[in-house]
Amino acid sequence: MQIGLKQIQDILSDCEGRNLRMNREVNAFVPIEDAAETAAVWIRGASQASIDKVRNSAALVIIAGLDFPIDAEGLEEKTFFLAANPRLSFARLVRAFHNLSREWSIHPTAQIHPEAELAGKVFVGPYAVIGKAIIGEESVIEGHCTIHDNVRIGKRVVLHHHTCVGSDGFSFEWRDDGEIEKFLHIGSCVLEDDVEAYPFVNIDRGTLGTVRVGRGTKLDHFVHVGHNCSVGKNSMITAGVVMCGGSTVGDNVWVGVQSTIKEKCVVGDGAYIGLNSLIIKDVPAKEVWVGSPAKFLRKSDD
Repeated sequence: MQIGLKQIQDILSDCEGRNLRMNREVNAFVPIEDAAETAAVWIRGASQASIDKVRNSAALVIIAGLDFPIDAEGLEEKTFFLAANPRLSFARLVRAFHNLSREWSIHPTAQIHPEAELAGKVFVGPYAVIGKAIIGEESVIEGHCTIHDNVRIGKRVVLHHHTCVGSDGFSFEWRDDGEIEKFLHIGSCVLEDDVEAYPFVNIDRGTLGTVRVGRGTKLDHFVHVGHNCSVGKNSMITAGVVMCGGSTVGDNVWVGVQSTIKEKCVVGDGAYIGLNSLIIKDVPAKEVWVGSPAKFLRKSDD
């Protein structure tokens, strides 16, 4: 598959195009050292070393920073897209290229509840199991995922292999005779638009209410979001994080690898939790906490 310069210009509409050769096409995205003429690459910085890398690369389409000296000797034949954040613009271009070639389909081995509501453009991979759920446009459910009843999934959500959404929470009571009795969860689970969950993520449903993961939030491998939890918008929950039942993470939060958030604790908007931290009390907005148990380190915008 190839993508023309006009399409690239449309995708990167916030970039400044220079030395445009509209007959050029791109069919690969590779490291700058490995590029052929038909590849697109990106470069950070404007040092002599960066200029030399671009000059020595065979690639003819370059995404660079706004201050990159495109008039340097030996760069006359190359097309540039100048961006405030070249890596972000390059990632956006790669994603758009990939989506153009995606086939929206449901694998014949997938098991889907007859009352499930799936949008017209979705991908469901092999051996996925979908209960009585709602799945929005351009969402991707990879193979071996399980989506239980009472789950609502928004648009452009990506669930990687073996993700489980809307499962029963871990909630029990001891009886007077010492036996354990289960508290059945009958609530729901909502993943808003543009959420992405990596392999082996588990997101419970609410006991009676709703577990919600906000728009644009990303959940790394082996994250557990317990019953009655809430995650805000555009937060990054990295690998191995455990959110115990009823805990809350706000908007634009970073939670470091292998951290644990105790039941009913609240992590405020814009907070940063260091790796392997144990949160046992509320973390105010825009603060950095690290350690086990975690303690205040500094303001996150310092």
